[in-house]
Amino acid sequence: MQRLIGFLLSIFLLSACSLAPKPVIAPTPTAANMPAPILTPVQTTPLPVLDDPLAELRLITQVRQAGLLDKAGWLHRVLRQNGQVNNFLLASVAFPGQIDHEEWWLLDSSGGVKAALQRTLAADGKPGQASIFKNGAWQTPGGQADSSTLLINSYQPDLGYLALAERLAKNNQALNTQVLYQDCWNLGVHFNILDGKTLHEALFNPDNGKLRWLKDWDTSSGSPVLHDSQEVLVEEQVDAPPADVLQTIK
Repeated sequence: MQRLIGFLLSIFLLSACSLAPKPVIAPTPTAANMPAPILTPVQTTPLPVLDDPLAELRLITQVRQAGLLDKAGWLHRVLRQNGQVNNFLLASVAFPGQIDHEEWWLLDSSGGVKAALQRTLAADGKPGQASIFKNGAWQTPGGQADSSTLLINSYQPDLGYLALAERLAKNNQALNTQVLYQDCWNLGVHFNILDGKTLHEALFNPDNGKLRWLKDWDTSSGSPVLHDSQEVLVEEQVDAPPADVLQTIK
């Protein structure tokens, strides 16, 4: 029954493949210096598709972790959030529109976090509220302890989606997967799983395992209503962050 519900909701949420293929146009970024994600057709050999959706999700997550956490250095990620924000700096704060926030992570050779900075970005790209991880704990730029339970101490390329799916699967919830298309363009590997009346979705690039977005849908009314979403605008390894980031973390 859960698989049937997930399948029907997937059909409701996915766009049908049209007869006239069109390029997918990326959304316009709010921050002046923030590039929008580019959705392109998959042109290289994708990861193998497994019969077990949970095993496929594990493989995709492992591939991305191996690509990002295999050496010491800096990671930079920018997330765009819409609706109810449920993690990081803005716990349970509702926004009428969207907000971006930026993360800088300094990792050791085993993928452990040596230092990190998470901060919001204003519409003009200027940094706002921030939290810093150093000496094994999160704190404000002024050195006060940050007691938020939503600040994590490890870099999670999938934003915790695999852990969520594994927890729900243990409760006999069905994880569904399929390739997501828009106007005949392959956008990636799509997963969804129900948690009560909430449908949790994720979309991954099938070539490198990069998370493209997470979405939560409220199904209590019978028709899915988008509750919140997180889109990965930027995820990259860099030699060093800007001087202001280093100064803030110092």
